[in-house]
Amino acid sequence: MKIVAIGASNIDITARPYGKYIPRDSNPSHVTVTYGGVGRNIAHNLCLLGESVNFLTCFGGDEYASLLMSDCRRIGMDISRAAVYPDERSPYYICITDENGDLASGASDMELARHIDTAFLAKNKDVIDSADAVVFDTNPDPDVLLWLCENCRAHLFADAVSCGKSAKLRYVLDNACSHGIHTLKMNRLEAEVVSGGSLRDEKDMSAAAEAMLAKGVERVFITLGADGVFCEDKRASFLLPCMKTSIGSATGAGDSFLSAVIYAYGKGYDLHKTAECGLAAAKITLESESAVSDEMSAENIERIIAEYNTMRREI
Repeated sequence: MKIVAIGASNIDITARPYGKYIPRDSNPSHVTVTYGGVGRNIAHNLCLLGESVNFLTCFGGDEYASLLMSDCRRIGMDISRAAVYPDERSPYYICITDENGDLASGASDMELARHIDTAFLAKNKDVIDSADAVVFDTNPDPDVLLWLCENCRAHLFADAVSCGKSAKLRYVLDNACSHGIHTLKMNRLEAEVVSGGSLRDEKDMSAAAEAMLAKGVERVFITLGADGVFCEDKRASFLLPCMKTSIGSATGAGDSFLSAVIYAYGKGYDLHKTAECGLAAAKITLESESAVSDEMSAENIERIIAEYNTMRREI
């Protein structure tokens, strides 16, 4: 498939404590600096899954920007339409995990994403129009995301990113009047923001998903960490347990889930098999200390699903 990814590209700084995480204190930690950004992570995973990806993003003019661009080109990502702002610095995401690798706190400086505006997208509409699928994160302004829904021909896949940014999706769902979002991926907290209510159980999640489907969404995935993923479309609704995993770091797991959902879309998989692909990709990422795992591949996803289903049949 030809895929256009729209969103952030930034530097990730991740700290994992050597011992038990203590809030409001200085925790001796292992610190890593890697390439990140939800849009970039999704694009990176899709490249590893064998897809052709054109990444529409913005880069700063510092040394980190040069490293980010070099890495994108190294993995075969097309960044020929990305914009570069020489007088601005690269965006940053700082992540502090607990002793198990789960997110304890995070902070992002995504000021550069303001340049991903309607003028930038309109300038690249020929690339967007040539795509088989378009995926975006919620770093751009809500009117920019609405523009995509009104002007994009291909199916749209959206990642909520965070609670603070997921409110933009609620705005889009309330105002889009033409194409809309095909697939929406959120975690539970983000889904509560988008739906405007508490999601305490599967019944609540189904009601929220049905409201989103009524607004034009085709597929809803609500990731639940160790509890798996809730999935719903117009034909099915279910909660799929997660796959047994040893956590290296939780950073990037949701990004890889959506990447695998897009991969599954290209294969024509149904909702259940699509969710399995997402869980398998998340497992691969969780077992790595990086936001994108070098072990990500279509072959590994299919192998993990086969092993998972064999184990379930034997139980």
